[in-house]
Amino acid sequence: MQRTQNNYDIHTPEGMENSKRWLSHALTLIGDNGIWGIPRSGTVVRIDKQNKTATVVAQGSPDVSIELVFEALGWTVEYADSGH
Repeated sequence: MQRTQNNYDIHTPEGMENSKRWLSHALTLIGDNGIWGIPRSGTVVRIDKQNKTATVVAQGSPDVSIELVFEALGWTVEYADSGH
């Protein structure tokens, strides 16, 4: 049986919708003011559900897709390091 892979290419309508759905689900698993670690880029994000704000507190390598998907969900993305 062949496994189908979802499209998560945020530069396509289908991929952005899949990414938004994935992130929405992930956010249900993280408590308010919780921390989400993203291994692929070494990014650490604090999740403020009340204000719909994601604050990037650390980032190993730039990953603009994180910001784009949060913003597509109506969230604000901030950077704790003013150097961004």
